[in-house]
Amino acid sequence: LPCMLAAALPRLSGALVKDHRGLSVLPHPHRMEQKILTNGQCHLSISGIVYHTKRACDNCDRPIEDIMWFACAEGCEVDFCARCHTMLQQLFEGRDLDRCFWAESFTLNCAKGAMRAPAEQRQAFIEILAFDWPLQMFQDLVRAVADVADAKVVHLQDGADMDVAEDADFWHLVGFLQLLRCANQRPAKEEEA
Repeated sequence: LPCMLAAALPRLSGALVKDHRGLSVLPHPHRMEQKILTNGQCHLSISGIVYHTKRACDNCDRPIEDIMWFACAEGCEVDFCARCHTMLQQLFEGRDLDRCFWAESFTLNCAKGAMRAPAEQRQAFIEILAFDWPLQMFQDLVRAVADVADAKVVHLQDGADMDVAEDADFWHLVGFLQLLRCANQRPAKEEEA
């Protein structure tokens, strides 16, 4: 695993896009299609007409109150207000989306492999990262894994029917971050002994 991570690190580092808040973002894997409220209630406010779409934007978490929004064409419980959809389109414009999806998949598979490995192999992994990897390389790995975890949290919130407790990939990733934390703390424990 350490050799595979070292070989993949140049492609993994910086693979995910960051939004204006500094959060890592993955594109929704399906096409988003424009939706227009054809029947429903609305009311007049100081800022104009407010439409009752009964939807919230999965990016900004605000109620969608415009007549038009974007929803997943495949039926996922994902909606974006027009403003966020435009911002995300601009954010991903010119980016290698295959690299984004690869980074997510690769990191999740590494996390799953590490967490399913016997305890002795996990301890050996921690020792290699703690004492054999250059500090900059280790920091780049932590940043890349944390970016995927960051983006994964956002995607867990996308589906209203998604239960975080049932998402094994997410928990493998959390466990993998804990292994990285142990590797980070290992040299300090060596000095104490």
